[in-house]
Amino acid sequence: MAEARQPTLMIDGEGIVRMASSAAAEMFGSTLGDLEGLRLHELLESPGRDVVAALLRSMAEKAHAPFGEPPVRFAARLRLAEGGCIEADLRLSRLSEAATLPGALLIGIEPLEQARTAAGPARGVLPEEVRAAATDDAFVICQGDMIEQAEGHFDQMLGVAGTELVGWRIKGLVAAEDLLPVVEILKEVESGAQSAADFGFHLLRAGGRPPLEVAARARRIPWRGGEAVLLGLRDISDSLRTARQAADGLTHLGAALEATGDGVLILGRPESRSPVILASRTLRALFDIDGSRWVGRPFWELWAELRPMHAFPEDDERVLTDVLRDPEAVRVDSILLSRPPGRVVERYIGPMRSTDGAVIGCICTFRDVTQRSRLEAEIRLAAQEARQAREELELLHEELRLANEGLEKRMSELHKVNKDLKVLDEMKSNLLANVSHELQTPLVSIKGFTEMILKGRLGGVTPEQERGLQVALRNINRLIGLIDNLLAFARTEGPSTSLRLEAFPLTPLVEEAVELVREKAAARKVRLKVSMPPGDLVLRADRDKILQVMLNLLTNAIKYNRDGGELSVVAESGRKGTARVEVKDTGIGIPRDELDRVFDRYYQAGNVTGPREGTGIGLSITKDILRQHGCMIRADSEEGKGSVFSFTLPLDRKGKPERASRGPAGASAGAHAGTATGPITSGASAMPAETPAARPDRAREET
Repeated sequence: MAEARQPTLMIDGEGIVRMASSAAAEMFGSTLGDLEGLRLHELLESPGRDVVAALLRSMAEKAHAPFGEPPVRFAARLRLAEGGCIEADLRLSRLSEAATLPGALLIGIEPLEQARTAAGPARGVLPEEVRAAATDDAFVICQGDMIEQAEGHFDQMLGVAGTELVGWRIKGLVAAEDLLPVVEILKEVESGAQSAADFGFHLLRAGGRPPLEVAARARRIPWRGGEAVLLGLRDISDSLRTARQAADGLTHLGAALEATGDGVLILGRPESRSPVILASRTLRALFDIDGSRWVGRPFWELWAELRPMHAFPEDDERVLTDVLRDPEAVRVDSILLSRPPGRVVERYIGPMRSTDGAVIGCICTFRDVTQRSRLEAEIRLAAQEARQAREELELLHEELRLANEGLEKRMSELHKVNKDLKVLDEMKSNLLANVSHELQTPLVSIKGFTEMILKGRLGGVTPEQERGLQVALRNINRLIGLIDNLLAFARTEGPSTSLRLEAFPLTPLVEEAVELVREKAAARKVRLKVSMPPGDLVLRADRDKILQVMLNLLTNAIKYNRDGGELSVVAESGRKGTARVEVKDTGIGIPRDELDRVFDRYYQAGNVTGPREGTGIGLSITKDILRQHGCMIRADSEEGKGSVFSFTLPLDRKGKPERASRGPAGASAGAHAGTATGPITSGASAMPAETPAARPDRAREET
């Protein structure tokens, strides 16, 4: 076991220590790190330094000599780290020319005594802290597959402390998944195919313990007349485990950060200039920067690149300065970027804490809320417009309420006035009916006696008396016509009157009406023309009212005709069970802008010259009578050329009159359908149409 614990150094051609065993570190009272890099003469007392220098020069001159020559031995005093010295026998041998360090020497040290000289502890005794510091590494010399020598704490690494390892097979200590690569590397290094190799593998341990992950460095060295492999081992299980955990944590953190879609920037503490620890890839999309390029660099260097992109860089810089100066500060706000224009980014800055709650840095997150900000602005604008519209609606509602109150008040007043007007109207209608009735009776008597006087039945009359009586008779007839219109008007304004429907032929009715106005037409030399269809049209209507319609239209046509003019009546079969009648004159006509008003009560055309006759209710009565029969009337006129009044009358479905029709006086039933022209001076009666009371024999049909 003493051989396995021999102190060993490896130096290069310039005498610099490149590798040391843990036994050497124990002997010198130092650590492996302190020994590596020292020059060998710094470890030797004179004259050993001079001997080593001479040997190095000699071996350099024999660099191409065969390696089978025996190693060089000499005695020397070695300097210890604590100031003492130790006598030792040094054995120098050259490594193979294929080694990584050309001209390198392997020095084996055999202490000649264990006691230290000068002041200090006994030789070979190391402080516990130095021994503990030297247990991390181990050296193994392998030849072929066999362990020739083991240094350091290789036995402890295997879990077989205190066991002699010389003669063990190295491949029995390597995990199956690493065996073939390790054996291949050792063969190549020992054969000289590689001068050195760095690799790692899993080292099996005793007692079913989990394997250790070790880092290995293999070098080719001369060994006992042949070649061997010097294998330096270092346990890296804990560091690899920590690195894996850190890598896994960073991987998970990175995945989580990328999944959020937010840009994330993690900074260190401000006293270390707030270095960038982590920057997510999303920052590229937000700020067009590669965050990984800034990891490890101070944040303010990154800010210098970000600053031109901010619309208000001075304000943002002041906020960042205040927040980063206070580790506990939290800031949530929105920033406006000028590049690209109009982009709005929501920013959060707050402390990052360790598991024990200590602040270890700062975390900044950035989220693009441009679209959301636009939508919020649109919503705010829409809400403002809605509020304004609501206020306007409330104002309009109040105005409408006030108007409605005023309207209700006005309607109440109008309702009261309308009620009063209805009472007055009823009184007026009653008055008209009573007065007209009271006037009609004496006027009929006056007319009868006047006609008797004119006919000489009461004695002879002089020509002057006859002319006076003719004038009186004309005025009596005119007054009777006015009274008849007033009676008809009173009836139309009163409660709805029932129609006395009957079936009768149209031709006799037209001829009767023509005969009744023939005298008036003759007085103005108006020619009368009547055109009826070959087959008579049988109506179903109130005959007296239809006769009144005809008389009103014919009277108007004569009244507003020109002297020597023409009046024509044309009847024909119409559509949908109606007869169509047209009354046409060649009079003064009606202004086109007044056609819509000719059927209004009390209306008389504005182009009438001379004294106005009548009351202006004849056409209004005509329209009301036709409306009661479900018929229509219209007026067409060209001012100065005459007017045309066309209307419809209901036909009887059976097409047969209920009784013989009546024609005008002196005419037979079923009179010819032709044209009558005037002036006519025959003694046709000038009496108005008979009233229903004068015809008790006519059949009636109430509706």
